[in-house]
Amino acid sequence: MDINTNMFKSLLSEEKRKMLFDVLVVLVLPGLFVVGYFFWSGDDDPALLSLMVPPEENREFGAKTKEALAKLGSIKMDAALFQDPAFLSLQEFKVDIDFDVPLGRSYPFTPPDALR
Repeated sequence: MDINTNMFKSLLSEEKRKMLFDVLVVLVLPGLFVVGYFFWSGDDDPALLSLMVPPEENREFGAKTKEALAKLGSIKMDAALFQDPAFLSLQEFKVDIDFDVPLGRSYPFTPPDALR
C-alpha cells in the first residue's frame, strides 16, 4: 500500500499545515514529556499520597522547637567572663555620623549636575 504524500499536501494548505505543526509542537510534545516524567520517575510514593497528613494522635506540634528550647535551657553561662581583665580592657570606638549633610537630590531621577 503506497501512501501518496501529495494527496495529504493537497488536503491542507501550507498555512494550515504550519498551524497544525505548531499546535502539535506546543501541546503534544510538552504533554509527552510530562507523561514520560511521571511514568519513568523512580518515585514509588505517589505525589497525592505524599500530601496526606498523619492522624492527629500520631503527631506532636512543635516537637523540634521544644527540643531546641530544652537544649538552650541547659546552657549555663559563666558570669565571671564580664569580670575578666581582658573583657574590662575593651574600649568602644564610637563614630558620630553627621546628619546635617543632605542625603541625595530632591528629585532622584534628574541627571546629575556633572552630566548636564
